[in-house]
Amino acid sequence: MSPVLSRPNYFLTVLNQISHHSHPIEPGSLEYEFHDLLIQLAKSVQAKRNMSDEIVHRINQAFQNYQAVRFKLSIAPTDTEEEPYVRIESEFVDPPDQWRRIYMEAILSLLEAIERGTLELQTCMQCGHWFIPYQRAQVAKFCTTKCRNRHHYVLHKTLKKQEEIYHELEVKARTTNYA
Repeated sequence: MSPVLSRPNYFLTVLNQISHHSHPIEPGSLEYEFHDLLIQLAKSVQAKRNMSDEIVHRINQAFQNYQAVRFKLSIAPTDTEEEPYVRIESEFVDPPDQWRRIYMEAILSLLEAIERGTLELQTCMQCGHWFIPYQRAQVAKFCTTKCRNRHHYVLHKTLKKQEEIYHELEVKARTTNYA
């Protein structure tokens, strides 16, 4: 197991906010490559497919092109008479608002989640957000109860409207037949 470099499930936040990113990404740029890799990786996890050799190669190439993390080793003294302990710190080179850092962190987060074990990813039928269904859910279609309730409300409202239209057409058909 590699050292944890990112926040757990950070990839969900980034995946769900990708459509809200206002800045255009230039094709061929490092940001574009990370963006594309994140989407492809998430879709392969969702489809329960193993990572292809091509994706692994592209991720390794992107990591090689963008040296984003600096490591610092220190020996931290303790207040007690115990032996000092070794401390490894990692920090990102870019500030947190840089797109390539955001996508890089999301890819690292997703890869760490894959490394920890089986990962389920779904997209909500109502809002389209990515989510991880809880363990007991056999078939999860909605990210929250709010989305499930909204979906059923809209479905019920649509069916009721269709019934009203059908009833109106039926009444018109009866009145024209009598006339």
